[in-house]
Amino acid sequence: MASDPEQRPRIRGSLTRDWLVIAVLMLAMLATAGYLDLFGRVDRMFYDATARLWWRAASDRVTIVAIDDDSLEGIGRWPWPRGVHARALEAVSAARPAAIGLDLILAEPDPDPRADAALAGAVRDAGNVVLPVYAERIAGGMHEIRPVPVFQHVAADLAHIHAELDADGMLRRVFLYEGVGGATREHLSLALVRIAAPAVAARFGRAGESRAEASQRIVRPVALGGRKPRADSLVREAPYLVPYAGAVGHLRRVSYVDVLLGRAPAEAFANRIVLFGAVAAGLGDTYPTPVSAEGLAMPGVEVTANAIAGMLDGIVVREADWLPTAVVAWLIVLVVLMLLLWSPPRQAPWIWIGAMLMVVPASLWILHGASIWMSPASALFGVALTYPLWSWRRLEAANRFLVRETGRMARTIRQWPMPGVSPITTPDRRVLADSFEVDLDLARQVSDAVHNVNQVFGQSIAGLPVAVVVCDREHRVLLANPLAAGLAGEPVPADTQDLLAFLGRVRPECQRPWGEIVDEVVSGLGTQRCEATAADDREFLMQIAPYAMVEGVVLGAVITLVEVSDLKRLQREQKDFIDFVSHDIRSPQNSILALVELARGADDPDDRQRYWDRVEGYASRTLELIEAMLNQARADRLAPESFQELDANELVADVFDQAWPLARRRDQRILLALGDRGPRVAADRETLHRAVLNLLDNAIKYAPAGSTIRLDVVAVGHAHVELRVTDEGPGIAPEHLDRLFNRFQRVPQAADRDPGGLGLGLAFTRTVAHKLGGEVGVTTTPGHGATFFIRLPLSN
Repeated sequence: MASDPEQRPRIRGSLTRDWLVIAVLMLAMLATAGYLDLFGRVDRMFYDATARLWWRAASDRVTIVAIDDDSLEGIGRWPWPRGVHARALEAVSAARPAAIGLDLILAEPDPDPRADAALAGAVRDAGNVVLPVYAERIAGGMHEIRPVPVFQHVAADLAHIHAELDADGMLRRVFLYEGVGGATREHLSLALVRIAAPAVAARFGRAGESRAEASQRIVRPVALGGRKPRADSLVREAPYLVPYAGAVGHLRRVSYVDVLLGRAPAEAFANRIVLFGAVAAGLGDTYPTPVSAEGLAMPGVEVTANAIAGMLDGIVVREADWLPTAVVAWLIVLVVLMLLLWSPPRQAPWIWIGAMLMVVPASLWILHGASIWMSPASALFGVALTYPLWSWRRLEAANRFLVRETGRMARTIRQWPMPGVSPITTPDRRVLADSFEVDLDLARQVSDAVHNVNQVFGQSIAGLPVAVVVCDREHRVLLANPLAAGLAGEPVPADTQDLLAFLGRVRPECQRPWGEIVDEVVSGLGTQRCEATAADDREFLMQIAPYAMVEGVVLGAVITLVEVSDLKRLQREQKDFIDFVSHDIRSPQNSILALVELARGADDPDDRQRYWDRVEGYASRTLELIEAMLNQARADRLAPESFQELDANELVADVFDQAWPLARRRDQRILLALGDRGPRVAADRETLHRAVLNLLDNAIKYAPAGSTIRLDVVAVGHAHVELRVTDEGPGIAPEHLDRLFNRFQRVPQAADRDPGGLGLGLAFTRTVAHKLGGEVGVTTTPGHGATFFIRLPLSN
């Protein structure tokens, strides 16, 4: 059931191709939508929402002389004689304004030539008056309508006042250059700014250039398809988004009648750009604007005044064309697609939502930082579409993989049935059955089967009587059964992946690190075998073999450790027994036979008695050896089920009673100190009694006559108790401590002080202590005695 190594690259390649297709598709869609202006209405909605960003205090550099309802009531019906305009212009020009714009149509002569002459004289005397022109369709073509010649010759400039409404009927921009057959006329706002503030106008043209130079500079556009515009077509350039300072009536107005009657203050016009125009309802042109409130349209003269105020305030907002807007939107979509490609599915919705929330602030940042209006509609559309498209392709790839893998695994499971694993049935494909639901049903069956297989496999591994660890080439643990985890000597977290955490306390007899041995196995040197010892002295037979799920590729190693402690112990006991029989038992028996022969041939009764005494000594030694070996065998076979709860004080008191006569023969004194509250231990009474008696018997043998021996029961912490025997003997040299508790090992003594012995008593004591879950030890100083102790865990 090994996985196909080529499967995952194929899935990745499929998703990569889908990702590229989505990216190219989104570029084509955004470019097409931008070219066809499919988001125009949404673009304008976003722009109108940002119009309030430019709201500011009314400019003190622009004043509108308003032909309002009060003026109509005070002066009379419209149109007024041009002599009236002449007087008003003279009154304003006397205050020395920076520039004057007459937003009045002067295309026809006045019935009274003297009125035209008076107005022309006022225009000439002011010297900074700009008059409007407009385009009108006549006989199927566009024609420029200019003021009558008497005004053309005296005006500082002629400028267009045409307003182009968007598809929704809203006025958002003016074209700074316009003309019939070529964009040769400046808008009235730019023409007035050029006169009043040439440096400001330089941002829209060349600083200090004349009107004639400006008209020559304009690059005449080429119509769509490469055709030049017709001579009678209207050509526009340089759209300027009007930064409306506020709602209708926000900019300063002075009533026309107040100017005629001298009621207007001179500071309202001094060094200001003054615009004459109609604001009365039904009198002049009005337009809906983004800042129009409650259906209140803005007069054309106020639109021009807002454009002038925006230029003077340094607000230059350029409107991005459809192509760069589409490209920027696609780049945003591309970034989102890349994040979706690199991120796990659970993070994809948050990336998508975050990108959606960032598009509008990014558009405002571009507007604020670069003064470019780039509508977020295209980017929002692209980002909104990326997540469903990418999720669909990702889900489709996952579904294809699911169907293919579940089918392959189902075939494998059918071929290799296992006990306890339910057979996989073919899903019922009814007419009204959902195909995806059918696939999920098969996947559920396969998942249940794999789960059952894993349980069988895991239980089999866990139930093995040997420790098993599986690791990869980097020494990370992939699988370990409880016996292997127990080798660490302490609880190992379930997520541990370090080989040394499992086997660090097991020492290979080959004296090489685990990692080095594993590296040799996975590099192709074959299976490695050696013996190993755990920290608790358990002995193991270790084998490290390579494993591979893909033919020819070694993925890691399988380490098995079979505990052979009992076998090794039996081998050592067999060797000790053979040595014991061949030496310690055989030698006295040979001596006994020899002495018997000597006793039979001896004539002197004293000699015979001496021989029989020595025979008795050798026989006693033989029995003593056999008894010691039997005690050691009983100690080796100790098991917890034979333990009983004992009172340590009572047991030590019994030992004291048994050893007291021996001490009295050597004129020695035993001091008994029992523990408080009778500490209780779980043990076999006979073997523990013999172990303590061995320690006390050794102290009696090695301590000098007349000395004092202490037999103590001492609590150690809250969990242990120590049975101590302290003597005043010669002590033990440090070089003999390591082998003091080994079998048949005795500390060398002077011939005159050697009490004899078999070297089995301390070995027996150590075995008993270990079997009872404790330990045995000694503290000694040569020449100052020794303290032997048995430390045991308390059972209460």
